[in-house]
Amino acid sequence: MGAVSLRDCDGLMNDRTHSNRESEVNIIGEAQIATVNGVRIAYTVQGAGAPLVLIMGYRLSSSAWPNEFIEALAARFTVLTFDNRGTGLSEKPLRGYALANMAADVCGLLDHLGIERAHVLGYSMGGGIAQEFALRYPARLLTLILCATFCGGSKTIYAKPHVLRTLHELEGLLPEEAARQIWSVTYSPAYLQSNPQAVELQMRREIVNPTPLYAADLQFQAIAEFDSSAALSRIGAPTLVLTGAFDQLVPPRNSRIIADLIPHSELVVIPECGHRVMWESPDQSASIIGHFLEDPSDARAESEVADSRSPTSFSGALGYSPFFLWPLTFVDIAADLMDVTRRSIYLGHELSFGDGKPVIIVPGCFGNDFFLSPFSIWLKALGYRPRISPASFDAAALIKIVRDTTDLVGRKAVLVALDFGISRALRVAEQQSSLVSEIIAIAPPPINYSAPKNVRLHLITSRGEELPDEGITVRQIPGASWLGLGHPDVQRALSHALYRSPIELLPESSQSD
Repeated sequence: MGAVSLRDCDGLMNDRTHSNRESEVNIIGEAQIATVNGVRIAYTVQGAGAPLVLIMGYRLSSSAWPNEFIEALAARFTVLTFDNRGTGLSEKPLRGYALANMAADVCGLLDHLGIERAHVLGYSMGGGIAQEFALRYPARLLTLILCATFCGGSKTIYAKPHVLRTLHELEGLLPEEAARQIWSVTYSPAYLQSNPQAVELQMRREIVNPTPLYAADLQFQAIAEFDSSAALSRIGAPTLVLTGAFDQLVPPRNSRIIADLIPHSELVVIPECGHRVMWESPDQSASIIGHFLEDPSDARAESEVADSRSPTSFSGALGYSPFFLWPLTFVDIAADLMDVTRRSIYLGHELSFGDGKPVIIVPGCFGNDFFLSPFSIWLKALGYRPRISPASFDAAALIKIVRDTTDLVGRKAVLVALDFGISRALRVAEQQSSLVSEIIAIAPPPINYSAPKNVRLHLITSRGEELPDEGITVRQIPGASWLGLGHPDVQRALSHALYRSPIELLPESSQSD
């Protein structure tokens, strides 16, 4: 694939009138609301010319786009920006965040506005949405622009462990605290040091309508499950792949991988910029994009491409085995990388990545922190927020952990009870039914159970169980004489049960954490 020069691009964003009928959309000063796929989506249209859709990344709303970048594009394109579901002024549902669903939102917006075909630009997570759009709705696509993004699956190069921890571990933080934590890995260090006031003002714009934690978690889950790598060769539209050379979050090698997979693509790497390449270099980014859209076949020139040995890149071909094949004594060695990559590809195809719900481990007869810590790390690697309750039959300690954890995260907890721990879990769920959504019991004693009111009960057992209560479900693992936490069938059953358990906000929470 070719690489585009960054020299001689200034001044290419000249005013120009496009005559195709897809461009006939009026300038709109304020956000409008369209109901798309059953979800209210806020959008804004600016400028005149051929339609250009901008798709934002993880957690951010359309208010985050840099003003200079939007103004430069709107000088010659009809720019459609919108808030992804879960962000800004758009509706924030409790489900439906798969990137394919959000691509359908884009298509629905085009239908709503009467736009037959459009240029589509996706940034970061928005680049994944744009790839889904290109693959699912090729007849609606003029050209494709993928900025600081990835293709998912085994071909993706992941960020370093501390980087994704910084991005995802946000519980208990105020919006401005979360933003300051995240910007340390999204801007380049040099830009942060040189532009503290601009970064602060940008942050203040972005947190006017902050994204609730559960919506961010569901977007993160969707990112972890995204994989377009095997399908990118089917994209026939001219494609520009743009990234910053110092991107810590999505290492630049990902852009080279995408450019190699898409037949008619060109790669541009802007030197010295981080993940927020369009914020650090808005004029240059807009000029490169404008030049590409003016003549996609003429995007190639002298190249200035970052060395593939970027300090933020590392090999993804580490030969990971499915987690359930690993001895639990080695979990703490491997889990840091697993936790941070948040990729189900590392966990085996039979384990599913979670939605960040709080999971409280209730020990049984033999559990303690030493033995349960690897299990807790494993749950964290699967995408949940685990806590270990003290190994005591006193319910007060468990009640305190339930209250503290749910208050911090803003949603109901799932109790994972081990053997005789189910008795304490049932007592606490009965008393705190407004804070507990479900109990998952592993190897519970052979007695009849009744689910507390408004709390689901799921049993993982080797026995066939009679179900006197309709609130109880059972996952039987036949032929097993031992159902320890290292049993692969137990791990699969627990992973699937947690994955199927829906998010439930606390009663006092109203679409906010």
